[in-house]
Amino acid sequence: MVHFLFAMQREADMFDLPNKTVIGVRGTDLPYIDKNDTVVNIGLCGGYKYSIGDVVVPTVVMTEDEFVSSNIIRTDSGEHICVTARDFVEKPLKDIPVIYDMELAKLLAIPCKKLLAIKIVSDNLNESVYFQFDISRVKHEVMSILKENGLIQ
Repeated sequence: MVHFLFAMQREADMFDLPNKTVIGVRGTDLPYIDKNDTVVNIGLCGGYKYSIGDVVVPTVVMTEDEFVSSNIIRTDSGEHICVTARDFVEKPLKDIPVIYDMELAKLLAIPCKKLLAIKIVSDNLNESVYFQFDISRVKHEVMSILKENGLIQ
């Protein structure tokens, strides 16, 4: 089974997908997920040195504590770093391109067959802009990523 997990109802409402669950900010209300299931997390995120509207598939996921204490230096290898923070991030934790969310690091701990995260940059660390972002601007791009990964037809 494929589970589509969203932090907020506003995100989930934009997509006509089966098995949608709103898990809450910080992933506080997770459904039962079998080890053979696939988890897809679609959601808005803050971005530092990303453009508003960028659709990002993270390749490195860290908690903010791991990120702050790590020696990661931006590489040009195409990595996209997602830092899961406890609260809305209003200033960058390091001066490198990063996206910030509040649930992906927790979702990595779920024993499942596959996890795919699709993050949509809604703001550049400005909470008022975050609430103004219209997710429908990038709906087609998100659906294309789901199709490319064989998760929808």
